Amino acid sequence: MISGFFPTPYPDECLYSILCRFYSRCGSASFDTVRKMLFGGHQTLTASIYMPIKSECVDTWATQKLGITRTWIAENHTMHPYFSIAYNSKLRKEIDGVLNGGVPAVTHDRIMAFNSRGSWLKFLRYCPLCAAEDISIHGERIGIASTSCPVTITAPSI
Repeated sequence: MISGFFPTPYPDECLYSILCRFYSRCGSASFDTVRKMLFGGHQTLTASIYMPIKSECVDTWATQKLGITRTWIAENHTMHPYFSIAYNSKLRKEIDGVLNGGVPAVTHDRIMAFNSRGSWLKFLRYCPLCAAEDISIHGERIGIASTSCPVTITAPSI
């Protein structure tokens, strides 16, 4: 388990937002230090909006007693449920294996990111009404996973 506080994810909060909240609370000014703390080395966070990248690292972020598992993060805090219907059977089997505790192939994250990159939004979307609602409920603005879906036209609360 990583030392310090790992934030409990809000419902439908995207993984990127969870990682940003960890970064803002961990007390380190260095992104590289935090990236090593979370992932053990270099990792781009852009893909974490869409895919369960480096999901094997989830095991070190928090105890499973809190319910924070690889599969739970992938299913509830990334676009994995939406994108996985388009995966070929080989990729789907590999991802399911990793999410269920397996060790990923060296190229696993790179292949996932490459296969989904065409669906990524150029910018993150924030609805002003949802941002105000997040601040009133949670005391901070969070990134909502479902609004990162390329086919989403309206915010979930509208």
